[in-house]
Amino acid sequence: MPISITLTVTKGKLASKQFRYDQHEKLVIGRHSDCAIVLPESTVSRYHCLLEISPPEVLLCDFGSLNGTFLNGCKIGQRPRGMSVEDARKQRLNEVYVKSGDILGIGDKCEIRMDVSTPLYCADCYCELPSGVSKKHGGLPLCEACLSAREREGRLPVKCEICGKSISVTDRKYKICPECRKGLGKALNHSVKRNEAGDVFRDIGKYRKVKLLGKGGMGEVWLAEDEAGTQYALKFMLPRTAGKASGRASFLREAQLMGQLDHKNVIRQYESGEIGEGFYILMEYCRGGSVDGLMQKSGGKLSLEKATGIILQALEGLIYTHGVGIRATLGNGENVCHDGVVHRDFKPHNIFLSDGTDKAVAKVADFGLAKAFEASGQTGITATGAVAGTMAFMPRQQYLDYRYAEPQVDVWAAAASYYYMLTGCFPRNFNGMLPHVAILKNSAVPIRERDPGIPKSLADVIDRALIDNPAIVTKSASDLKKQIEQAVQKKG
Repeated sequence: MPISITLTVTKGKLASKQFRYDQHEKLVIGRHSDCAIVLPESTVSRYHCLLEISPPEVLLCDFGSLNGTFLNGCKIGQRPRGMSVEDARKQRLNEVYVKSGDILGIGDKCEIRMDVSTPLYCADCYCELPSGVSKKHGGLPLCEACLSAREREGRLPVKCEICGKSISVTDRKYKICPECRKGLGKALNHSVKRNEAGDVFRDIGKYRKVKLLGKGGMGEVWLAEDEAGTQYALKFMLPRTAGKASGRASFLREAQLMGQLDHKNVIRQYESGEIGEGFYILMEYCRGGSVDGLMQKSGGKLSLEKATGIILQALEGLIYTHGVGIRATLGNGENVCHDGVVHRDFKPHNIFLSDGTDKAVAKVADFGLAKAFEASGQTGITATGAVAGTMAFMPRQQYLDYRYAEPQVDVWAAAASYYYMLTGCFPRNFNGMLPHVAILKNSAVPIRERDPGIPKSLADVIDRALIDNPAIVTKSASDLKKQIEQAVQKKG
């Protein structure tokens, strides 16, 4: 049984109703019908607050509600009477971590209790232990067989390789305690040092690292080379949370499935696996770098011709992946086929160019990797203030339902990316407000308000494709590609 979060309504019209979560979720709580948890009380705002769940962690974020959000009776956020909604949205409202047994007050007429259920696993064999098992050998939970083996052999508790503290539960597999693992840079440096000659790739066959290509929230990407001199991009992904073995297996299974994709406008993924406490993905190397890197070199945006050429090729990649059949083998040995793959994290950072010439081929990268990483429990709470990443290219449907995986979310993100390439601006205005609130409340700014030089026929296509309230209007990558091609031909 995985670690789970149970939310129980203890006060209000839905008293006694329960909601249970055992995976990474982002839940908008409010009165509006499209919220993840809908509370009918009149004192609850339409979009009242956010709960980000990454078991066992839970982060509560108030949206500036007029009637306030409370934690154990203490106010954590409220818009003062007399302050406009617009002014409240500009404020950085409180975010607090919630622990098991805490009571959340949603306004003054509704309360929710949060409880964490944490199963216990043997630190040696990882079998699930019954409740009430005592912890011995430095606080490590052990099954009877492993406890007897340790006592016979006189073994000491496992120590963190960075700080030296005893490691408990399944953290033993990582050889680094949770506190040290939260420091991504420290853990990555340690991983390099613990390999011979500082070569983090020595366990992935005969690859040598050439140079660091970039760092991100999940790890590092290196240029790697094999004995024949062929170059690859090697992504090293480091979990920030313990994650069960089943979660690690789930992520690896997802990564291996993506290795079946084969299209000129999709980066080829050759192999994937575990290395030390992390994962690696060996991919096709694109000498031209990412589109957001090209934008930086070009003064912050791209010409109409360049941006259009890139997005049309990227849409070809989406057309392929949204229709491709992917084969998978389930845990019981059953062979199944999934029809279509949705990216769910499409943005300029994930579009790469084969080389630095004007005839470079645009290729979409990282299909499902970021979402699979989160869903399998390998990452923790997201930094809610990070506007410049994924959330700026996310339609409200995907934000309101974290697991929403229809192809149309990629289509909206492609239109948002095209908009960003042409103007250097995100479609929505954020203006220092919480990105959660901006996604829920703000529509995309018409593109000609950003740049009047955009041809009107093309602007109409982009503006229409960025409508996501109440529904996404342009639903297929092929439709968006055709509309862009027709609009560019009109040039007016």
